[in-house]
Amino acid sequence: MIYLDHNATTPTAEPVIEACAAAMRMLSGNPSSVHLEGQRARHAIELARKQVADLVGSNARQWVFCSGATEANRLALGSWSQALEKPHFISSPAEHASVANWLLELGEFDASRVHWLPVDAQGRIAAESVAQSLEACKAKSHPTVLVTMLVQSELGNRYPVAEFSRLARRHRAYVHCDLTQAVGRVEVEVDALGADTASFSGHKFGGPKGVGALFVRKGSPIDAKFALKSQERGLRLGTENVPGIVGLGRACVLARGERLADWRRVAGLRDRLLAGLLAGVPGAELVGDPHSNIGNTCSVRFPGTEAQDLLMALDLAGIAVGAGSACASGSLGVSPILAAMGLSPAEARSVVRFSTGWGNDEAQIDQALRAISDEVGYVRQISRGAAPSGRTSRVREEL
Repeated sequence: MIYLDHNATTPTAEPVIEACAAAMRMLSGNPSSVHLEGQRARHAIELARKQVADLVGSNARQWVFCSGATEANRLALGSWSQALEKPHFISSPAEHASVANWLLELGEFDASRVHWLPVDAQGRIAAESVAQSLEACKAKSHPTVLVTMLVQSELGNRYPVAEFSRLARRHRAYVHCDLTQAVGRVEVEVDALGADTASFSGHKFGGPKGVGALFVRKGSPIDAKFALKSQERGLRLGTENVPGIVGLGRACVLARGERLADWRRVAGLRDRLLAGLLAGVPGAELVGDPHSNIGNTCSVRFPGTEAQDLLMALDLAGIAVGAGSACASGSLGVSPILAAMGLSPAEARSVVRFSTGWGNDEAQIDQALRAISDEVGYVRQISRGAAPSGRTSRVREEL
């Protein structure tokens, strides 16, 4: 199998598996217990907290462990709602479903408190739009939280979060940033971004599934409200997932080493893949910002196909790819970001996402290009009601 769906999840790194296994064998105590076994588990958690902070340029005491970015996003938004008096939220269709659904639920209760930013045909968010929304909230004296991603999960677009944060400060607003598709892949410094809260998941860069972290800036309204609480500062109660947290810390150590250094090669593989698709598949076109990308991601539209049909055909051909956010790919609706970019439902349903990772190489990309070209032709023939002209890819023939 050639795996080109690293934005959905990544294979767990072997050193991470070993770290998790060792923690399960050796750290049996409850981290809240005062005896030696409990304190050994507590020490392991605090070491992992420091490893997280070292990766993203912040103080360890500002990080809270949780089950992943989905929970971290909802913890952040819910905590802002408690820490501020009826805050207003500014966001965009680019957000992950964990954010978008929370805001939609709030909008159903009070539509005036949710402000949606437009995106252009390449999925970009203009700083001018952010400034206008912030100004409108400030004029009415609403406490305001700007909610944004650093990297859009379907397109790979990289947004100017530091610029957005400067605008927010100017308008006395706060910022929550979803870092999920960036942490462990490219250099990220939370302090430089200016976010007041931020989130990420470990499984996006070789860490274990089911563990992530939430950043809460010291001195922020959330920090002041929950500072004296126990167990992850009162934001996330319950016994901590010690093996998962230890594994996350190990993944952060790996990311600071060879993985960040290897990202240029990973990005080069994406460029090789995209160039081959645009040159070798008739009608293929890039969806998203061609100039500001995380490096490993490209969404490509294949007119005359249904993405779900193409995904199944490629799976049979030994190629794993994605369509939309992994958390929402099982739904029948059109991706909100693609709809906001102006794609029709039919156009949006023909978009496939490719995301390269550390386990890929040039030989795999070249093999994938041959298979994708074959399978796009196969699906197009089926879609037109024409009988397919024999077997297509080599792997399909073997099956």
